[in-house]
Amino acid sequence: MNLTIGVTGGRLLLLPVLGALGALGGCSDAAVATPVNDMTVAAPADLAVRDLAEAGDLLTPLGIGQECLQGTECPAGLLCLGAHLDPQLPPRGYCTRACQNDPDCGAGAFCGPPIGTVGQNLCWLRCGAGGTCDNPDHVCGRRLNGFLDLVNQACLLGNASAKEGAPCLTFGDCNRNQTCATNPFEAPNGICATVGCSVGDDTTCLPGNNAHCLDFSSGPAVCLPGCTDAKDCRQNEGYVCAMPLSLPRFCSFSHRPVGAACAMGGDCGPGNTPWKCLVTQSLPDGYCTGIGCTPTDQSSCPTRSSCIVIDGVGSFCGADCQQDKDCLTVGMRQTPLTCKPFDATRPALKACLP
Repeated sequence: MNLTIGVTGGRLLLLPVLGALGALGGCSDAAVATPVNDMTVAAPADLAVRDLAEAGDLLTPLGIGQECLQGTECPAGLLCLGAHLDPQLPPRGYCTRACQNDPDCGAGAFCGPPIGTVGQNLCWLRCGAGGTCDNPDHVCGRRLNGFLDLVNQACLLGNASAKEGAPCLTFGDCNRNQTCATNPFEAPNGICATVGCSVGDDTTCLPGNNAHCLDFSSGPAVCLPGCTDAKDCRQNEGYVCAMPLSLPRFCSFSHRPVGAACAMGGDCGPGNTPWKCLVTQSLPDGYCTGIGCTPTDQSSCPTRSSCIVIDGVGSFCGADCQQDKDCLTVGMRQTPLTCKPFDATRPALKACLP
């Protein structure tokens, strides 16, 4: 039994939309306010601090956080972050704009940190008192898509009733600070999960579903629902109750690792998933994989595997490796696998192949 959660995509989620943001101007980190005067010295009359409650002094809301299902509903000067820009973004959309500091975002909003390596700052709607949001389709959280720390609490698209392990299409179907793992090989119909929880402290997971914070040594700790048997999991979708010796029982999608021996696709994963069994003259005992993958689309392969194109075979997913011993993790095989380069233009990339 092998569990992998495709979470790396979360960190890159907003990069495809940054080109559209470029037209709104470059940005820097939010400015930090500094004192105007020493409190022990009276300020001159012309520098006296004005009452911010005076009419005309207060910032006005710009529409940050407004939903934009069609992609065109945002007020002038704002951009809609939605599915029309990237299918991994929540379809309800979120109006925002590039910013340099909090006043750029208007009343009730703040300028967040740079996104990705491009360095763009975006505006986010502040949470109300007690972590509340006026929009019932918003949740108050600090991490966008479970990964990007916005530094402040923000009202973001989400589902306040979602628990660990709930099905999802985007992070907008998940609760505060959760990501939506959507790799079809490992999380069919999606899995909402809190990433970066504290191992040994299940209270760092969302309440409900007897969730556990688990460390799989291949990435950050993640919250998954606990279970006593398969009935506690999404059994009809292929999820089972995993019973590892060193961890609490948790719901997981059951499948063999890429490169495992097989006779038919059902040996690798349930029939409602893209798992296939590749059998060739050089692989008489089969190879669990995805067939027809796209080299530029990581979601077309399971995590820790790469899309390989071979003449006469086509494209399939090969298990990533650095050395031959890495290929032993696929399990017992009659046809041994060795770690080989598969792309002459990228010799550092290697896969377990016959």
